[in-house]
Amino acid sequence: MRWLTLLIPTLVIQSVWTKMRMIQFYGQYETGYFTDDGSADYKGYVPSNNCSGDCYNDATCAAYKIIDPDYCEFATTNSELWIDMNLEAGGNQIIGIKTDIPEDTCPANYTQVDFKMVSPEGIFSWKLYPTGYWMFKMCWKDWSRFERSDGNVACIRVVYGSGLTKEQLNYECYAHNAPYYASLAGVYTVEESVWMREEAAKHSNGQPLNYWISGVRDGTCEGTDPHDMKAKFKWEDNMTTSSTALTEANAVFSCKIQETENNCLVIMSQSSQIISDINCDTTFSIGGGFCIYELHREVKV
Repeated sequence: MRWLTLLIPTLVIQSVWTKMRMIQFYGQYETGYFTDDGSADYKGYVPSNNCSGDCYNDATCAAYKIIDPDYCEFATTNSELWIDMNLEAGGNQIIGIKTDIPEDTCPANYTQVDFKMVSPEGIFSWKLYPTGYWMFKMCWKDWSRFERSDGNVACIRVVYGSGLTKEQLNYECYAHNAPYYASLAGVYTVEESVWMREEAAKHSNGQPLNYWISGVRDGTCEGTDPHDMKAKFKWEDNMTTSSTALTEANAVFSCKIQETENNCLVIMSQSSQIISDINCDTTFSIGGGFCIYELHREVKV
């Protein structure tokens, strides 16, 4: 195993058999609230005089901190990691992170590195925040990750709750599904809606149940109006700003049944089309709904 030393003496890249490297530098990291019980997700002190090599060979290790010559602290790939790269040795510890770097490259300094992490969800970049922190995190356990073309990363999960109103489901997202800023989910693409229907169908026992999503009609319409007029909705999740999922092939809208206006959106578990409109106050045939949060929202606790 050979070593490649960068022009900056505090930054080292360890060459290995794959593209994955360990980068070591002076700085500090914080590991966040990314476990089911809210505790910091790290393995604590690990006896080792080769923190870099041992972290690299541990599939669950995302970063390490050198405590002393014989001990390390490992942060796991289930963590939310905030990295402060300070290339001055005074007062900072030596830390290292895993990253994916193209073969046969040797960056001159850390600003030239597109830090990427191999995680159970795939290979994704670390994100540099205006505050100067580099951050890597995955969706919480049981949440699914969706990379959106507008640059946002959404974490979405289904919540089962028979007979819940839309308001109750939104509260369920906010209060009982970590992280605390989750809300009722908007749908950005057809692909997201297809995944949602599959999740809804798993627990609908073949019954035609509806699952709440974000979205309230923008204006009024009649059942005889063209599809484009019926498909005007405002998203309420503060993340979804537009959608390609409300096409005529993927969504069917009634606008109203008799005098009852159907101005809210649901995912249908059993239908040739996936999205439909229903009355916002109904509890009939409701099986639950979908929650969402923005993965890279800058929230630290």
